[in-house]
Amino acid sequence: MGLKNILFLEYAVVGLNEQLKTLQNKYKLKKGRRFNDKNITYEIGVPKIIEDNIEFEVSSKIPQDELSSKERMKQYFDAVKGLLLKSNYKPASVKMENIIWDADKDTEKSRDYVKVNYRVVLQDLYSENEVAKQAEKLKKNPDKYNFPIVPGITSLQGRILLHAIKESIQKIGGETIRSFIEVNEKIRKKLCKSRG
Repeated sequence: MGLKNILFLEYAVVGLNEQLKTLQNKYKLKKGRRFNDKNITYEIGVPKIIEDNIEFEVSSKIPQDELSSKERMKQYFDAVKGLLLKSNYKPASVKMENIIWDADKDTEKSRDYVKVNYRVVLQDLYSENEVAKQAEKLKKNPDKYNFPIVPGITSLQGRILLHAIKESIQKIGGETIRSFIEVNEKIRKKLCKSRG
């Protein structure tokens, strides 16, 4: 991975982390990169660069205590997947995963999750024309804008570009998780006992 991609990834991580903090403050905080809304736990993975894309995962627990059977869980997953594939930011993949862990060293717990992978082309996170326009505005009126100093980045355009990447991934991350929460709530009301 070249220096450019390392910097892009660093700012994508910062942007997604800021979005995660916002969500953890809005909803019930859980350990790690997780939060809980209406008894469904969500987790936002750390982004990574694969080829010329930023990829990140978002997952949510399937409310299996509210579903009457494995078949109903599969219906829940299929309905969530169907709506997510129609959303503004279409996921690269939507999978159902089962995780088993030792809850208290004597009992194993099994949980099913919807795991969604999002892929954003790096160049879709910024506009070179917009970066140039902002740089021109800043040169004419330097007191009006406050772009932080970035160690190792001496050009104004470079700082603006990294800021644009951070802002874009933060916005995309927020929109994808809000959409995921809405989809889960809609399907939950439709399929879960005591919800609808």
